[in-house]
Amino acid sequence: METEKKKMMEEFCKKEQYSKALQVAEDYLEKQDCYDWDALYMKAFIYSIPIPEYTDYYASIGIITVALNQDRYDINRWLAAGEIFENCGVYGESERCYRKAREMDPINYTAIIGLAVNRRAPGTQITNTEVKNLLETAISSKPDEWNAYHHLAVLLRELGDKKQAMEMYESALVRLPDTENERMCPELEKQIKSLKEEMTDID
Repeated sequence: METEKKKMMEEFCKKEQYSKALQVAEDYLEKQDCYDWDALYMKAFIYSIPIPEYTDYYASIGIITVALNQDRYDINRWLAAGEIFENCGVYGESERCYRKAREMDPINYTAIIGLAVNRRAPGTQITNTEVKNLLETAISSKPDEWNAYHHLAVLLRELGDKKQAMEMYESALVRLPDTENERMCPELEKQIKSLKEEMTDID
């Protein structure tokens, strides 16, 4: 039942049928287990998305805090809390959660990407040097994943290393999964084209 419930909620979310996913979570929490992790996370996530009819940051933070306190040794809860706090704009707490996850697993890919995403957010203490080192570690541990290449490309471009940035954008592009093609392919191609033009102008 638990596996079916989780799959059902995830499927509704993929289709952006958030009211149905929320109903499954609430029914399970009310009738089966009021401390069920999957259902609590789903409620917190839906309340954290920027859609007016669902957004309730206060409720989202309250739910994920309760869920996190149930098992503070579960790395997946710290990663989920990092995501929820990030969605709610509480970036300092998001950073703290991702750092806690890295204490449990120093090369955790999700935690590293989370820190990279938050590096310029208010209330965080994440330096460019730290993020660069972390992203290079992430690439070494999971060379077929596209996210770390993308975030490193953004950082390198900001730092003025256009050649290396373009290489990272190209590396991200060739590793894009089908599920991300529509969303990210145009953006990556745009950045590569822009960098090529800038580098040509310099020559």
